[in-house]
Parts: sequence; structure tokens; C-alpha cells
Amino acid sequence: FKTLEKSYLLRVRGKIIERPQHMLMRVACGIHSGDASAAIETYDLMSRRYFTHATPTLFNAGTPAPQMSSCFLLTMQSDSIEGIYSTLKQCALISKSAGGIGVAISNIRAKGSYIRGTNGYSNGLVPMLRNFNETARYVDQGGGKR
Repeated sequence: FKTLEKSYLLRVRGKIIERPQHMLMRVACGIHSGDASAAIETYDLMSRRYFTHATPTLFNAGTPAPQMSSCFLLTMQSDSIEGIYSTLKQCALISKSAGGIGVAISNIRAKGSYIRGTNGYSNGLVPMLRNFNETARYVDQGGGKR
């Protein structure tokens, strides 16, 4: 119960505002918006512990930010400042809602590659990936990994 209380139940200004059964009903209604019989069936099955949903679904279903997927796969938009930082912003927004992220980075040039637009050379993947890692740590997947 402590894990549920500490991490899953909704809070307003730090105070818990729902009980475990309320959380299950919030999730069921959030998933089945408009279909009362499906919401009741889901609530009943979760209450009897036949199944549960992924953590982001338990956190976010039935809330103003109903992001319910656990993981997201992205591709680096382009090998440019605009493409890299646009992808970084997407990652930050996903992390904000407690989503896990995988990013395909095969289109980023290698260290030492010539950059025609600046007449310089690429620093490679490692410094760029440090920025992605630090952003994820800063955003902290919704204020604390749950």
C-alpha cells in the first residue's frame, strides 16, 4: 500500500485526494471514456486483481494529461541543430509524462566529420547524447520515477 500511496494516488498540493479503489475507477473511466459498461467491467477486473495496467496508464488515465504509453520510439529528425533540438524537446515532453524513450540516431554524423554549413567538424555522438541524458535527468520523468 505504501508504494501505491507514495507514487500512484492522485495528489493536489501534495495531499492525496483518492483511495486505491478511486484510482482504479479513474483509470477505467479514463480508458473507456463514454462506455460505462466497459469501464465497470475493467474496474471490476482490476479490483479483483485479474490484471493491471502499465505505470503511465495508472498515473495518467482520467487526468488532464492522459498519456498512457510506457515507451516511445523516435528517430532523430535530422543531422542539424534544428533537428537535434526538436527531437530533444520531444524527449523532454515525453519524460515529463513518465514515458520511456528510445531514439534512433543513425543519421547523426560521426566525430570529426566535416560540417559544410559552418566549415567546422562534428563533435560526434557522445556530447550530443550527454545533452539528451541530462535533459532526461532534469525532467526526471514526471517529478520522480514511479
